[in-house]
Amino acid sequence: KTLWKNSLTKLLCKMVKYIWQNRSSITKLIVAGVGLFLVNFMVLTGSGFFVLLAMVVDAVAVVYLAKLAIERTRIKKGIMKIAAGDTEYKIPLDNLTGDNKEMAEMVNHIGEGIQNAVEKSLKDERLKTDLITNVSHDIKTPLTSIINYVGLLKQEHFEDPKIRRYLDILDQKSQRLKTLTED
Repeated sequence: KTLWKNSLTKLLCKMVKYIWQNRSSITKLIVAGVGLFLVNFMVLTGSGFFVLLAMVVDAVAVVYLAKLAIERTRIKKGIMKIAAGDTEYKIPLDNLTGDNKEMAEMVNHIGEGIQNAVEKSLKDERLKTDLITNVSHDIKTPLTSIINYVGLLKQEHFEDPKIRRYLDILDQKSQRLKTLTED
């Protein structure tokens, strides 16, 4: 079992796989097409008609694969736009086929979901702001009365130190609450 593990052929296969995985779709397609042409040419060296037929079939396959690669590139660009924050972007579905069309539809639905989540978040934020504003306003009215009454009571000059201390505490707490409400 160590013959394959330590072989030069396995190392060469790993290197080809690594290079293959790090190429763009079009480059992979061109390499596969050229390889297909060469293999067919070597296998079918017998009759000229079969060689020509194999090359025509190969050319059709390459054109089909190029179309698929172009479709995937359009999908990739759409994903990049949505990921960059353009949640309203839709991948055009015209001229897409099969799995690529299905994938583009799913990406468009993801974009819609993100857009709906953003809109819901903005709506929630507005509701929170409105709630804080309304509560703040509702607190200010009675608080103003409390502050005014405490001020009137302080003008009475009560002799009892307990009452003066209570009025000072009421004044401090009401002023603190006023500051919090304004903030």
